[in-house]
Amino acid sequence: YQLASFYSKVASQFKKSNEVCSNGLEILTQSTNVLLQARLLRLMGMNEHYLGAWENAQHHYQSAIQLLELQPSLSKVMEEE
Repeated sequence: YQLASFYSKVASQFKKSNEVCSNGLEILTQSTNVLLQARLLRLMGMNEHYLGAWENAQHHYQSAIQLLELQPSLSKVMEEE
């Protein structure tokens, strides 16, 4: 997540950030780390937004929201970020 954030927020390399996020999500498919999955999806949504791919951005945001709806206590953590 930190590497993907660097590519997005510091280097403005949104496509590279999405690659890192995608790789992270593939690794996390068997994980129960919902918070990290939601963070990666949210970052992918932000990247797509900056790239002008609005529908893709909305899809990633919606996926993150759906994960957080399963565990409402994690929503508070995401709100604070």
